[in-house]
Amino acid sequence: MAAKRPGRTRSSPWSEGSIFLVPQSDGRYSVGQVLRRVPQALNSVLSSYYDHRVASVAPVAAATLLAETPISIQFTTPDLLDDGRWVVVGQAAPMHLDMRKDLDELERNQFVGASVRGSANMAAFLNAFYGLEPWDAFADPLYLDKLLLHPERKPSRLVYLRSSSNHLS
Repeated sequence: MAAKRPGRTRSSPWSEGSIFLVPQSDGRYSVGQVLRRVPQALNSVLSSYYDHRVASVAPVAAATLLAETPISIQFTTPDLLDDGRWVVVGQAAPMHLDMRKDLDELERNQFVGASVRGSANMAAFLNAFYGLEPWDAFADPLYLDKLLLHPERKPSRLVYLRSSSNHLS
């Protein structure tokens, strides 16, 4: 039997509709929701991520998310949900699923062409969104721009490694 690693739970009970918290590098948490399990897309989950942060692990009401517009909706690996690093703090009917405009087409094509983002990349996206990490730290300096649901909502508080990245998008 493998030893349990510190800081993790054996498994984290999550399902479609689970509201979860993504730890941030400043000790706060960003909020997300599992919209759908998608085994056909590399066993990923379709998740929404919000411009909403909390100071501690505590329940987040569905009404809070309903009032928000997601900043990103991505097919994401479930590993950080599975091991409990992304803590489930609520449950609600999946919201904002209709904002992922290509979902019907991807479903018709059995998810061929779906891009699955690593959960660590989504955590980096959220840290960068709040100016806690550089926005242009990936090999493609526009990688995080491509994760935004609405590029016009790119925040002004961003931090850049490369001075020319400010004006690339």
